[in-house]
Amino acid sequence: MIGPARAALLASTLLCAATTANASAQVVQDSQLWVGAQGRVEVNRPLTLEVEQELRVGANAGFDKTYTQVAAKYDVTSYLRAGLAYRFIITEPPGAMATESRNRVALDIEPHAHLSRVKLSYRLRLQVKSRPNETDTYVRNRFKGSVKATKQLEPFAAIEFHTLLSPKNEFRETRLYLGTDWAVTSRFDVEAFYAYQHETNVAMPEQNHILGIEGTYTFRKAPKAHSPGGGLVSGRDPAHSAQRRKLSAACSGVSSARCSLPSRKDRVEEWMP
Repeated sequence: MIGPARAALLASTLLCAATTANASAQVVQDSQLWVGAQGRVEVNRPLTLEVEQELRVGANAGFDKTYTQVAAKYDVTSYLRAGLAYRFIITEPPGAMATESRNRVALDIEPHAHLSRVKLSYRLRLQVKSRPNETDTYVRNRFKGSVKATKQLEPFAAIEFHTLLSPKNEFRETRLYLGTDWAVTSRFDVEAFYAYQHETNVAMPEQNHILGIEGTYTFRKAPKAHSPGGGLVSGRDPAHSAQRRKLSAACSGVSSARCSLPSRKDRVEEWMP
């Protein structure tokens, strides 16, 4: 049996060990603001190119990071999207006295499904981040659900888990999101959200409450889908318009019954195989 003296000694030892471990992992708590702007070009129906700039600042820490990102997204099917992104980052790590630059490359695979007004998605991201004398590889899993509340508003909720794969394998971070997407116009969207960020297994783990806002402007919308035969299924047909203008000039002063042009609908049916 363990006597009272030995029990007291054991309890004191465990208390000292727990205190030392807690002190070695000093938690950094802050409230942050993430502000971003993004430009988007829909090259064609499956391919989209994006350029993004974002600034992150903390109420206590001040400047946290800023980055510039270029990305390409490709709709493999109507239920699957793939993406590739490069990000250049300037950041000031907690406790550091100067900023440092980092480079990040990410590959995304995102299956999604629509159920009436509800959209569900899962994003798998493989991420490689490099800085002087160190390269980290992460896998990130994000689960997201959104509801088309109105024509303009789409509230969403998401949870994301970050796991370090290299140079060692351990869980690192959890993020929770609540926000909404607002279609201000057909080309300009705003995303606003609250996020909670919790880090583990690092020397100075961060616990942040985040308010984020990002505006996205689409400079070019993809044209309407084409039929397999190469003609436009919907939208304006330049050749048809040019032929109509020529016919109109040639038939000046002639009754419309003698000068008629097949409707666009008839022409589309001719193009269909």
